[in-house]
Amino acid sequence: MTWTPPWRACAVMLALLACGLGAFADDRAPANPNAGSLLDDKGCKFVNPYPKAAETVSWTGGCVDGWAEGEGTAQWSTEGKPGQRYVGAMVRGMYEGHGALHMFDGSEYEGNFVRGLLQGEGRATWSNGNRYEGHFIDGERTGRGVFTWSTGSSYEGDFLEGRRTGKGKYRMANGGTYEGGFFDGNPAGHGLWRLASGETFEGRFRFVNGLAEGDGVQTSRNGDTAEGHFIKGKLDGHGVGHNADGSVSFEGEFVAGEPKGPVALRGPDGKSPKFRTGQVCTKLVNPEMPKVGKWSGYARYKAFMFITAGKVTRVDVKPMVTAGDEETDHLFAAAIETALRAYECPGDHIGVQEFQFKDR
Repeated sequence: MTWTPPWRACAVMLALLACGLGAFADDRAPANPNAGSLLDDKGCKFVNPYPKAAETVSWTGGCVDGWAEGEGTAQWSTEGKPGQRYVGAMVRGMYEGHGALHMFDGSEYEGNFVRGLLQGEGRATWSNGNRYEGHFIDGERTGRGVFTWSTGSSYEGDFLEGRRTGKGKYRMANGGTYEGGFFDGNPAGHGLWRLASGETFEGRFRFVNGLAEGDGVQTSRNGDTAEGHFIKGKLDGHGVGHNADGSVSFEGEFVAGEPKGPVALRGPDGKSPKFRTGQVCTKLVNPEMPKVGKWSGYARYKAFMFITAGKVTRVDVKPMVTAGDEETDHLFAAAIETALRAYECPGDHIGVQEFQFKDR
């Protein structure tokens, strides 16, 4: 929710990657000095375009030509119940200059006011623990700023009328980051995602239910890359991949991460190695059960391994029956990869093997 200054009505909703913001707002209307005024107990006037019944204000500062003026404290109340409190400078009954505004729910703003609107550098803290520090124009977060959620996530970058628009960096509470373009509060255009798992996605991606969709390059934790179009986190369409050590690359058509038709394989010299299938490996290693906390259930995975000169050079693990959460799937995939890289299979070989895990 964008911060609404004391002369404005609450109006703008901002969705930030499914993180809601608490309101830091008052129900006053847009500034209009000619609409009306409210007198304090000394007859000093305050701009009050939409008066409420039983509303009062007290003022500790001076009056000039009948208007609140200078430094002081203004306390607003309705039916005797304290509302917002402003400590700072006033000019002709409006907040003007440096001041601090304290709302009845515990939210606060400190910074610069111009004709009652937030203007320039300032700091806002919401009652739910969210906070913003940066630039304001006409009462809206516009310009560079840092927004931090009480959950630990944060965004640093450009804002336009309260929404993330421009360039910025979003840091997730789990350690993942996104850096790149934003529009209307959401990632847009080219950007770089760094997931807490160690994977990266660079290009034009969005995430749906935690799975990447879009066009670009995925880099796994071990440095292997896959480039193309992704749907639900898997290559779909034309794809190109490279091993981290340059030993093998592939190119072909994929559907849901699975090869569709022949896939061209090339070694580091650019030539296609003569791979054989069905060859027996002389050493096999079972994956160790990783520490997965209180996980219970059943999970199954399909693993593709590329072996060159008897050495496993690439491993791709795809979930067939997911463990139920991304972190556990990554732990099982890592255990499978560790086991496969210890295999010994003479010659050049492509292997496909399925693994399953279930709680004891």
